[in-house]
Amino acid sequence: MQKQEDLDDLLLTLKQSLKESFNNPTLIYGKRVESLFKYVICGLGNCTLVKNEDTGDMFFKDENLAIPDYNVILKDGSNFYVEVKNSNLKNPKSQYSIRKEDFNKLENYAKLFNRDLKLAIYFPAIKQWSLISKESMIEQKNKYMITMVEAIAKSEFIIFNDRMIGTIPRLALELIADENRPAFINKSGEARIIISDIKIYCADKEITEKNEKNIAFYLMRFGRLEVGEPIITMKGERIKSIKYEFSSDQENWEEQGFAIIGNLSSMISDAYTKFTSDEGTITSIDKNINPELLSLEIPLNYKGKQLPLWQISISPNKDFKA
Repeated sequence: MQKQEDLDDLLLTLKQSLKESFNNPTLIYGKRVESLFKYVICGLGNCTLVKNEDTGDMFFKDENLAIPDYNVILKDGSNFYVEVKNSNLKNPKSQYSIRKEDFNKLENYAKLFNRDLKLAIYFPAIKQWSLISKESMIEQKNKYMITMVEAIAKSEFIIFNDRMIGTIPRLALELIADENRPAFINKSGEARIIISDIKIYCADKEITEKNEKNIAFYLMRFGRLEVGEPIITMKGERIKSIKYEFSSDQENWEEQGFAIIGNLSSMISDAYTKFTSDEGTITSIDKNINPELLSLEIPLNYKGKQLPLWQISISPNKDFKA
């Protein structure tokens, strides 16, 4: 590369390649979901190591090999490879497929190290992850297939400590106005206040325990809850507080005493989306974020005191058929 012409040709090739990549939505979403996966499983707290396997130099002669996305080691010592996929399926009975040739190449790589290969599939339409093994899919002549609903029912994501979180879906966030600062509604109907305190409630009872306040705030931000119109409390002509109430549209939750707010993996995914997008437009494929900033720390079997909590772990049903 001693000639300027050679350097110019290289730069032009790189520029065209990058332009094509940025204009390819499938590639962008695929790489973003690949990055999302590591933040989700790290945030769930049961991994000792999560390593990008398909980065760096590697040389091999066998053309029937392909490198999976991640090498994962769990706290119990379990070690396996994961290939991450994004699926735009919306119908639960629609089938996700992967070419047998592609899967076999990935599996051949895993076999070199005596490890299993698993597929992690993200379904944005329902904001859910699935982790499946080859045995969970239907083998056809040229591909392996599985429906969305089967992928969810057979999912092994529980191995990462994923679980469904439930609570009494009458959460509220109250912004308390500083009594020593202006807090009025102007002629345009706009309310401006200086916040002196933030109170959080569950079923009309204030949550004062710090960790439970953090949990409730996280559930309000990233859980499956609907927020109502702001409720303004006045003291004379001054604004005393502004309250936002969060509720669930889940039917019959009052009969069972709680509502499912969402899977932890789904909420971490939603948190990551807010960090890497702006009004639905992706602004970053990957960010150097501490996974703890995206996750929610709830000890296993923790039931809550001021914030009642239900934690439901779902084991895979390998015999499920749609």
